[in-house]
Amino acid sequence: FYLSWSCDYRGRAYTQQPFLQPQSTEVEKALIKFADGCKLDDSGIQWVERSIGASFIGTKGSFLEREVWCQRNLDLIKAVAAAPLETINQWEVADEPWKFLQLCLEYNAVVIEGSKPLWDAALQIDATSSGLQILSGALLDPIGCRFSNVTSTLQDRPQDAYMEVVTRAQQLARENPSWSKYVPFLNDRSLGKASLLVALYGGAHGTRTKRVIKSLMSSGHYPEPLGWNDANTIATIIQEASKQTFPQAFKALEWLKRLGKLALRNGSEEFIWSTSTGDRIALRELERDKMVIRTKHLGQLTVATGYSTRL
Repeated sequence: FYLSWSCDYRGRAYTQQPFLQPQSTEVEKALIKFADGCKLDDSGIQWVERSIGASFIGTKGSFLEREVWCQRNLDLIKAVAAAPLETINQWEVADEPWKFLQLCLEYNAVVIEGSKPLWDAALQIDATSSGLQILSGALLDPIGCRFSNVTSTLQDRPQDAYMEVVTRAQQLARENPSWSKYVPFLNDRSLGKASLLVALYGGAHGTRTKRVIKSLMSSGHYPEPLGWNDANTIATIIQEASKQTFPQAFKALEWLKRLGKLALRNGSEEFIWSTSTGDRIALRELERDKMVIRTKHLGQLTVATGYSTRL
């Protein structure tokens, strides 16, 4: 059978089926391998170790924390690879246990034992915040470009925009008497991600609050001792910290919003712009053609087959 993908003008590829794809269930992601492997250099090993750490401790930790976790748990990785069933009690507690198992098997064979020359397992590597990167790059903002890893020197480690926002939020909370009680809770990277990532894609305050609640729940701070009002206030603090950390990006976002509203008032049905390479982009909302497949084990699946010409 074939798995179809849709490629857009930005160079991004999106899966067109809900199964066996990089954003489906964790079990399915752990089954995916590349047909053609690659030779790992030092940088490749570094990204592999970050992925192993993330699969066990989650993505709330920094890149460095994920690498360190992997390097400190080589005995566990080797034990899991040698006897997965006997060590199941040790790896089933991972953030993504099946992905962790897959990476342990691959890492042990390719890096530790050297019995396998090429790396085949897929890694999930995402941009710090592609919205922040695009806005910072378009404005030639040196601060935004640095912290979103658009620019760096060869000696620099990847910057953590989300943790930078949390650090600024702590500072704001200390300076505001009505916010100071939240300082002990403003230490999780996921809080910065919850607001910055959503805000730069036009997410509303309510959406950011829900993401903050999810982060607080994972760290055991919600619904006690913090409630909804507290989460709402923390979302406000994080948003203000985001704007202070990346003011140019938020100014650009506000300009784009005003431009979009003006276009709608003028009756526009599409947005048209030209890129620096001379490409003309016309963006309009179209209906998507789809087909329904009824399967024996997965039930009814709706698969996108492409875009129609219907508005």
